Amino acid sequence: MLETIVLVCHVPEFVSFARNALRAHNPGLRVVHAATRAALLDLPPALLAGARLVGLTTGVVVPAELLARAGCGAYNFHPGPPEFPGWDSIRFALYEGARDFGATAHAMTAQVDAGAIVGVRRCRVRENPTYADYQSEMVKALLALIAELAPALASAQGPQPIGVAWGLPVRRRADAAALCAIPPDIGPAELARRIAAFGSGEIALRPTVTIHGARFVYAQDELFERR
Repeated sequence: MLETIVLVCHVPEFVSFARNALRAHNPGLRVVHAATRAALLDLPPALLAGARLVGLTTGVVVPAELLARAGCGAYNFHPGPPEFPGWDSIRFALYEGARDFGATAHAMTAQVDAGAIVGVRRCRVRENPTYADYQSEMVKALLALIAELAPALASAQGPQPIGVAWGLPVRRRADAAALCAIPPDIGPAELARRIAAFGSGEIALRPTVTIHGARFVYAQDELFERR
């Protein structure tokens, strides 16, 4: 019997929206928030036995043993469409020039972004989009998808697969790092693509070039040496 929903998320606005949507369909439902892996691992086994885990654009990878303890299953809302499974979908959508984006809900499995898809909301981004454009449209799609699936998530049965398959490949952080290693002979068009996609990300994953042993990192249209 479903007694508790555990929201795994670090964005307070998403947590508040999901909590209200779930309780609107099941007022007696207990909603617990776990922002980090440590908080998730601290949850008592008795609570998990009657709980359903729901990840909201979380970077927390839920361990397989914890998934097995969730008596009412586990679902995740991925910040990207099925065509972009894996790490930071927006960066790879920018790199590939995708005009279609969105959000995907799926059953959680031990393998990241591999569980059966239970819901998809798509959106269209403007021509020559920025990271902020993708993010804005993704949030709209995400909130609409949460609202759409809230009745099923708040019920004992839970959302059901819709027969949509994940695309390939699953993007990894290592794939981004490989694209950020700029070869000296790169063409101007490819360099522009990589800067557009990764030039505004964290310093550890920005385009870099190594010349005579010195490594230079791209930042705001300037190159500086990172020591």
